[in-house]
Amino acid sequence: MASSEPKPASLIDSVKRVGESALALLHNRLQLFSVELQQEKYRVLQAILWLSAGVTFVFLGLAMGVGTVALWVHRHWGLYGLAGLTVLLLLVGAVVLAVMWSRLKSDGTPFSGTLQELKKDSEWLRGSCAPARCSWSGFRWLPTLWRVAPVARRGG
Repeated sequence: MASSEPKPASLIDSVKRVGESALALLHNRLQLFSVELQQEKYRVLQAILWLSAGVTFVFLGLAMGVGTVALWVHRHWGLYGLAGLTVLLLLVGAVVLAVMWSRLKSDGTPFSGTLQELKKDSEWLRGSCAPARCSWSGFRWLPTLWRVAPVARRGG
């Protein structure tokens, strides 16, 4: 007589099902990430457009303000006043650009802190790191992970 009970699944079948489930979960997460990435792209693009519109109107307002000051200076001091205003605006612009340039030069390389920490990690993993150079304040708990309690052996 044939039994109607299902045969127990083999280990290979169980591993296959777990693998299929893991791949399906990964696929769902990647689809979600793809949708969220597309939404972020549109959000950033919209923010850039609004920012550029705002900067344009601020620039127009500043230009109108400078034009108004220029008309006032021209009525009171003539062409010499306009020349002085031009020199003043050029000097202010040069100072702003010089400060910006010096800040860009002094900031160093991007992600320099991260690169330095990765270098420390690499040295530490190779074991070629002196304790004074590779002291990580954030990782003081690591040595406690390596302390393994003795395991009692069972049996004879």
